[in-house]
Amino acid sequence: MPAYTIEETQRGPYSLLASQSADGHAFGSAYIDDGMSYPPGPSKNLTFSVTRNQVAISSHGSFHVKQRLREITVLGVVSEPQTVFLDGKRVAEWHYVPLKHKLVAQALNIDLNFHVTFEWM
Repeated sequence: MPAYTIEETQRGPYSLLASQSADGHAFGSAYIDDGMSYPPGPSKNLTFSVTRNQVAISSHGSFHVKQRLREITVLGVVSEPQTVFLDGKRVAEWHYVPLKHKLVAQALNIDLNFHVTFEWM
């Protein structure tokens, strides 16, 4: 979660909010480095790609991201999922808000230094 200073942000976990278009797609990216070096040193580029029922996170670069991704929220999920998976393993802590078409998965502990797939069925 972003905070007031770089140091505070680096101590806390991350959350991802993906807002799908009407056809169930979304795309985004994030650049991460130590936030202090000049000129910038090693960095990590994260790519978030949403297709119907799946969020794929790709990670490129030599910077080691210490923070974990703890929560994923996906807007535009039109029907309630029966199961939610992270890299093929069932996710225990998730809920669906039907009036908002919102899926929220919590307590994920995702290492952003590797490719990750989050799916719902």
